[in-house]
Amino acid sequence: MPDEYDWRALRVARAWGVSPRRFLGVEPVRTVTYTRDDAGRIVSARITVEPEWDEDDRTVAFALEDYEARLCGGCGDDLDETTKTENEGAYEPLPAILCFRCKEKQLLESQKASLRKKYGDALKLNVRKILGRHTAK
Repeated sequence: MPDEYDWRALRVARAWGVSPRRFLGVEPVRTVTYTRDDAGRIVSARITVEPEWDEDDRTVAFALEDYEARLCGGCGDDLDETTKTENEGAYEPLPAILCFRCKEKQLLESQKASLRKKYGDALKLNVRKILGRHTAK
């Protein structure tokens, strides 16, 4: 599989529902052909628009599908690499990190059911950083 594809750009194009080349700024060519009468007046116009997806777009879309099919559903890395027997023991865990905003949101979520009963749809839950506070309580 060629490594020259920008997988991130392809995923964003897919998420936005546009062809890879449109995502990269290339608009489909639009051609207008006019038919004129003997006096030179336009009597009809035919508009032709280049297809949104060309063969290259389809090729990279299929390449993205093939690439993603090779990824581990747990860690997201290439299974061809992570399942090699010589790589057993070659990985180590990174230190855990704690997102303090997520921690506070989780506390709110645990209270949400009882608060929702009391306030209904008027309840809006959010968390914000306290200005000037940088140290743990």
